Amino acid sequence: MMSLRLLAAAACACVAVSPALSGDVLEKFDPRIAGFHVLFHGESTGYRDAFVAAMPGAAVIFDVAGPAGEYTLATEHGTAVQQSKHQWRWTAPARATGSAAIRSIPASS
Repeated sequence: MMSLRLLAAAACACVAVSPALSGDVLEKFDPRIAGFHVLFHGESTGYRDAFVAAMPGAAVIFDVAGPAGEYTLATEHGTAVQQSKHQWRWTAPARATGSAAIRSIPASS
């Protein structure tokens, strides 16, 4: 009977501790966070998705701040020119295309 009580007490202790441990782990991981920041128009975002408004033919400077390493910027619309190790100048297409996807990717991805 004593071993059953100890087993039940141990099980209750594990259940009581488990939510705190799993809560800490879940709070640290957010699938929306990129792991680096992109700076543009005086704003900074660490999210995987962000919105930037630009008129046709306008230029936007993107800076990447994050862990040491190499980053790339890729786009299917407009022109992206790397200006320094972590800075790019993106020029929007001359004609409005609706939306244009721009991807900043750490080299380790």
